[in-house]
Amino acid sequence: MHRFLVSSTRWGAVTLMLVTTCFLATPLLATSVWANPVSAEETAADPPPPEQPLIEVREVRVEGRRLRERRFPSSDAVTVIDREEIEAQRPQALVDLLRERAGVDVRSTGGPGKQSSVSIRGASGDQVRVLVDGVLVGSATTGEYNWANLSSHEIERIEILRGPQTTIYGASAMGGVIQIFTREPEAGISGSVHAGFGNRGHRGAGFRVSGGTKEGVRASVSMEHSTINGVSAVVPDPDLDSSPEVDPFRNTTTTAQISVPTGRGRARLFWRRADAQTELDNLSTDNEAFDQDTRQRSFGLDWRQPVNDHWTSRLLLSQHDDRIVGQDPNLSFNNFDIESKRRQVAWTHDVAWGDFGFLGGVDLEVERAVNNDAGIRNGTRRTGVFGQLRYDFERVGLSAGVRKEWNNRSSDEWTYQLGGRLTLLEGLDLLANFGTAFRAPTLNELFFTSPFSAGNPDLRPERSRGGDLGLRWICSCEGDLRWEADLRAFHQSFEDLIEFRDQGGFFFRPVNVERARMSGAEASMRLDWRSLWISTSYTLLRTRDTAGMRLARRPRHAGRLSIGGDWDRFRVEVVVHAVGKSHSFAAERSPVESYWTADVHLSARLHEYLTARLSVRNLTNHGYEEVSGRGTLPRMAFFSLEASF
Repeated sequence: MHRFLVSSTRWGAVTLMLVTTCFLATPLLATSVWANPVSAEETAADPPPPEQPLIEVREVRVEGRRLRERRFPSSDAVTVIDREEIEAQRPQALVDLLRERAGVDVRSTGGPGKQSSVSIRGASGDQVRVLVDGVLVGSATTGEYNWANLSSHEIERIEILRGPQTTIYGASAMGGVIQIFTREPEAGISGSVHAGFGNRGHRGAGFRVSGGTKEGVRASVSMEHSTINGVSAVVPDPDLDSSPEVDPFRNTTTTAQISVPTGRGRARLFWRRADAQTELDNLSTDNEAFDQDTRQRSFGLDWRQPVNDHWTSRLLLSQHDDRIVGQDPNLSFNNFDIESKRRQVAWTHDVAWGDFGFLGGVDLEVERAVNNDAGIRNGTRRTGVFGQLRYDFERVGLSAGVRKEWNNRSSDEWTYQLGGRLTLLEGLDLLANFGTAFRAPTLNELFFTSPFSAGNPDLRPERSRGGDLGLRWICSCEGDLRWEADLRAFHQSFEDLIEFRDQGGFFFRPVNVERARMSGAEASMRLDWRSLWISTSYTLLRTRDTAGMRLARRPRHAGRLSIGGDWDRFRVEVVVHAVGKSHSFAAERSPVESYWTADVHLSARLHEYLTARLSVRNLTNHGYEEVSGRGTLPRMAFFSLEASF
């Protein structure tokens, strides 16, 4: 068993103390006045439950888990972005919805269509697992997901789960998991058509149609196309180029799914396609001839079947394909044709009995990549078995899980995860989590070959351990006032981090050399009063590598403030983003100054079936950089109309 299982830190000790306290306190809590026993009169007055011959199985808000909905909140650090917020903002890139959420940082390398990296609690983009309807997405070669190609119109909600999550979700979930849930087909005939325009050549249009039969068969199909001229991916030297060229982006997404009842359960077939074209630049100079085409495909089967009233089984079969083609007649290094495939089989079982529950299963992931230019074909295979026990009581919640994962190209790994919740007062919970995690080397790190670099098949997985401790306060007060606040302190240590090192003669190879520490605090709060709200989040992040220097592209301070109101036919929201200083490269090179931006989102229901929306981003036209030397958008306005039926 890996040494992380028997090691301890101050966070592990705190979590263990909380878990132990909860177990010892449970018998006392159950017999105290907190237990709130029900009288015989109340029991006799309760009507019998209605018969339910058909159980409607669907995705529900699950507090960031693979679990069915819980009776009480879990200890997990979760942020949920719901359909209402997605519709109100309708971002050009879905990743913009994640900016400056608690513990989250987003960096774009040159405007629309360019690579964006999402970091959670300081963990890099390839240490964050991204799932769309449970399907692992992203490139098998780099380990990161291309956020530019996912449309917001088909998204139902997004869940951001922070902290080590490898035990439940598998390799690469070191910093956390981002789960994206698409809209499911409705029972009746419904649909929508939308179109919009904005400055810098921003145009977009799409539709969605959904329907079902009286036998319970449901289906939906959607399509969206958008174009934008954007900005130059590279900020050129004004002394050399006073009018830099822009790097436009075009994207078309299509989705289709059909859902059929299977007795008490439901099986869903899905298919998703995204085709995008963008122009790129060199590392530090404009390049008018460099183009990149991206194609993404996802398809599969998701079958959820209740075995009985306490046991639900889920089978997920899926495949995600990526193909990236670069073309540049002037520079041979910019020409490439790389394909990758990720096949996934996951069979999970969720058992709930009274206050106790169990989640367990087995998953298989097969990755393949082909470099068509170099004629290189390689792949990996991972198999994992995991189980988690949980206890959900009114005042106490406990969870403990363990995973064993086998990898045919790297070492096998054990991980574990502990969680605890203790209700101190009504609505006030003390929360603690601790766990270990790992990331297996990517195919690029294992096998990639170029004139300047080579892979290393002897790489070990990156490993980490850490957790968080915090408070969550939820209050529904008199006078239509409600607030929810979450405050957490976190710490996570990493070892065997993979870094490309110069082997001499400007030839690089990945090696396990780095260690790092991430610690800090995150706070989020939302206050609702009648039709008005105010929501804010803040992250304090401290990072250090083996040399005692801050890690690249990790600002120490980041925050978000949203103020708005939602009336019967009109909605307005003002969002302010603020990001502190950082630097773009190791050894604290290429500093990036702090910045702030403000966005305004307006929507008006002109008719029962017609809605108008206007979004203005970077309202003050503030000039800033997220990555040193890379372009960002100026003030952008987009107006759209949507007709629904």
